[in-house]
Amino acid sequence: MNLLNRLLLYALLGLGTARMLLYFGYASAMLSLPVESHNLEAKMVLLAYRAEHGLELYPAWWDYPYVANWFGPINALLVGNISRLLHADIRGLFLIGRTVSFASGLLTTLVVALAVDRRYGHGAGLAAAVLSLGNGPMFGFTVMVRPDALAELLGVTGFLLCIGRSRGVRAAGVIILVLAILTKQTAAVFLIAAAIATALTRGWRQALSLLAAAAALLGLVTLAVTLGLEPNFARSLIGERVMPWSLANWLVILRRIIISCADLLVLPAIGLWLWLGNRSRPRELEPAVIGLVLLAASLGLSGKVGSDMNYYLSLRVVEAMAAGTLWHAVHTNATVKPQSLRRTAALGAAILVTIIALIPSLVTALTYFDLATIESTFYDTPNGRALLKSYSKAIALAQDPRVHLLTDSGLIDLYQGERAAFGDPWLFRTLVEIGRLHPTVMAKRIDSQYYDIFISIHDFTSPRYVSHDFRLPRGLFERVAAHYVLDPSSPPGLQFHVRRRRP
Repeated sequence: MNLLNRLLLYALLGLGTARMLLYFGYASAMLSLPVESHNLEAKMVLLAYRAEHGLELYPAWWDYPYVANWFGPINALLVGNISRLLHADIRGLFLIGRTVSFASGLLTTLVVALAVDRRYGHGAGLAAAVLSLGNGPMFGFTVMVRPDALAELLGVTGFLLCIGRSRGVRAAGVIILVLAILTKQTAAVFLIAAAIATALTRGWRQALSLLAAAAALLGLVTLAVTLGLEPNFARSLIGERVMPWSLANWLVILRRIIISCADLLVLPAIGLWLWLGNRSRPRELEPAVIGLVLLAASLGLSGKVGSDMNYYLSLRVVEAMAAGTLWHAVHTNATVKPQSLRRTAALGAAILVTIIALIPSLVTALTYFDLATIESTFYDTPNGRALLKSYSKAIALAQDPRVHLLTDSGLIDLYQGERAAFGDPWLFRTLVEIGRLHPTVMAKRIDSQYYDIFISIHDFTSPRYVSHDFRLPRGLFERVAAHYVLDPSSPPGLQFHVRRRRP
């Protein structure tokens, strides 16, 4: 029976290795993509561009131009300052930002694998490393200009340091957790996990001291930056509070997780059983706490409008820890005398369930790999070259300070630099449609035909335009339709619109 369990473990490791290799193939194709890998990416590049050029990182997003930055500054400052040192252009910003995200994801895997290796041995550490790479949320969010992967790296590292024995190590953990929160505010879940784990292992007094130190440091940094550098810093960090919650959005994301990467839920559940519910093993509170906190945070936060599978990204940390624990449990069980048939069968069933859950994730990884291969080669085809030519024309117009340009493309808006009208088409549209933003300046400029040209990535005269997430709000694109008309000389690809002649 133990031999069968080991064979199942090796089969699980084989599936994980195949998924990991597909992820690496996907990443190699996407890192140097000449356009956005996702429509959300250009907004992050715009923030890094502002950091690179010493521009205000937190402008008043409620005034024109409507550039909203609700993220902590660490990722933008890191990418922007590296780009400044390398004298990088916009394409360079994309490559540097993607590389920072990709490297952060790999470093997170290394940190978790070393922690598991130290706790359970080399085999368990290897299993943790392999099973941490290639799940659904990693495709996209760890190979694009986003703060998620860096925040995860800092959060995991800070948590592991905060549960250390030395006071100096725990102090370093607090500093790193504050940096994680200043990268992406939702990384506060790692601070919560560290406080709960500390309370259960060292007492509530130590936990409260940890929370107080982190809150004081975060408050001092926020106050100093707001008063001395960025007047809108504090207000921007809590900007997400205006976004509503949506049960429909939550159900859509949960369904995608269950269908495409159920292992992110199954392996953490098995880990919790091993850490808390398996009588043959001593209780392990630290991994159980971070597992429960990250699981609750993923399920809870993903209900906010605008959330996506990235809210489940850090469950791969729990998945890795659980994989290492399962590996250790099987190999430890083989040396226990007398062996319990029930315990051995339970471990075998856990491995089998994990293998079944991993198969859809492997199929998802293969799909992403195929799509990335197609997309990376598309721009060498006649249609791809035509699209790039269309973008080149739009970018040249955006870079010309004499041209007043309006667009629903974040990528084109990016090339306007500090003249960008909003930078993030999705967030701008959402804030207008929920009544949090009133773009009266933009509406007046459209009515007066202030803009020389409007460039759209979709046909805004089509009834389907209203169904796109990345578009102008309804009131604005109706004004554009009334005052601008498609330029018949437009190259294929993007939609170029010029002023409509007045009667």
